[in-house]
Amino acid sequence: MLPTGDEDDITNVVAQVGLDGVKCFAEGDADGATPLRAFALTRVAKWTLTDPTILTVTIKGDGSDVVLAFSADKPTISALMDVLTTSAFQWCELNGHDALGTVVSTNSGSGAEWTNLKA
Repeated sequence: MLPTGDEDDITNVVAQVGLDGVKCFAEGDADGATPLRAFALTRVAKWTLTDPTILTVTIKGDGSDVVLAFSADKPTISALMDVLTTSAFQWCELNGHDALGTVVSTNSGSGAEWTNLKA
């Protein structure tokens, strides 16, 4: 996980992405009982493939947005992007929202960007 503006150091984490949102666990945390950071999928506002090896996720906070940037090899980042996008569409279906009007995609010069309009 890369620093995004809060001047924190780079932290090695294990990222878990799914219908319950985005969770970051300490590297080597065998049981994964307590995440270092956890955000519900309903708060994930945007995710962008900044580079083939960097996924940036914007979380809607109470006072301000939280931006997480994950860096890994290309297949891992691609898998995270796919799972996050698929989970957002599944969440819409499970909650009776029109997925095509809720989760929208734009392509920029640097890669794909998805926005959750319900966040």
